[in-house]
Amino acid sequence: MSTVLQFPMARAVRPRPDESLVAAIVESRWSRESVYWMKETAEILSVLEETGGTASPGIVAALEEPLAGLTEKLMFFPQYYRFFLAIALSARSLGLMHPDQAAAMVDWVADHGWIDSELSDLNRAEARYLLRRGGRSEAEDAGLDLRLHRFMERPATFAIPNRKAAYELTHLVFYLSDQGRVDPGLSAVALQSLRHAGTLAFLDQNADLLAEICLCLIYCGQDLPAPWVSLVEDTTKLFSFEATSGMPENDDCHCVLVCNWLLGRMDRPAFQHRVPALGRGQTLVVRAAPRSAAPLRELSVFLQGLGTGRSADWTRLRGAAEGALSPAARDVLWQAEAADDGFGAFFAAFSRSQPQSRPQSQPQSA
Repeated sequence: MSTVLQFPMARAVRPRPDESLVAAIVESRWSRESVYWMKETAEILSVLEETGGTASPGIVAALEEPLAGLTEKLMFFPQYYRFFLAIALSARSLGLMHPDQAAAMVDWVADHGWIDSELSDLNRAEARYLLRRGGRSEAEDAGLDLRLHRFMERPATFAIPNRKAAYELTHLVFYLSDQGRVDPGLSAVALQSLRHAGTLAFLDQNADLLAEICLCLIYCGQDLPAPWVSLVEDTTKLFSFEATSGMPENDDCHCVLVCNWLLGRMDRPAFQHRVPALGRGQTLVVRAAPRSAAPLRELSVFLQGLGTGRSADWTRLRGAAEGALSPAARDVLWQAEAADDGFGAFFAAFSRSQPQSRPQSQPQSA
């Protein structure tokens, strides 16, 4: 049986990013024309809004100029309209942008039909979510809702390593739940998909993805396995913040945001790191500690080596897996098993020993 944690009801104000972290992300990491600037600014403002943050003088100073020119940038770079609307809507909620400016940006996107430029259902779902937040009631797209739920209601997809699919799953829950403000209406089968994705992320010791999955489960009113939360907590304690020259490469800025976001949502200590003072020409780089032993690769190599001897029955292979894995990886595997009451179903799909059919479930309306 899994050990679960009861999380408290959301409070109006939670641990949140301070102005030094917001300013470092907005001012130092990327040029304002970079898509990475748009992405990270949208993320930090979303976290600040969701955690009940306020527009402190330092945050106002960091964002006053870029927000003033946001409408013009939207009209010149409309292909990035989803980033611009996300920034504007969070800024509006934080009191950083006049409501009329945000509303005008939403109307411009809706009136010019930019949602119709999207081929991806994920992007269309995000666009719809943003337009609704901005007060535009676009025509319902029943076909889109059916496709979204069909994607979420195939647990086998999320029991096989595919980070892109897992992140798409979490983002859909964010959009359908209005970032935890409404019930996303997930079926029991879709919840199983989330738990499969969480078990896989835990086996990979991927705290970034696991934190997003835990947020989704909270938005769905679900309990969290204690080992999952412990991994996020342990990861969060070991982040390092460095002031360096040049633009950041693939650092762990997103991981530090989502891990602290989750802990703050659970009313646990969060955003307690000291952000170093940045000199002229310096930028903030965030590094996570090296991951501890992750059994995902070892378990995959073990199963692939079995060839036709693979079995979907975890109880048949458990003993052999114990002997094939390193001691550290084995310990993580046992934690993963104990954390998930549905580990046997997860393993049946993960083993890839038999075709996986889609469970029959009546999709709920979003």
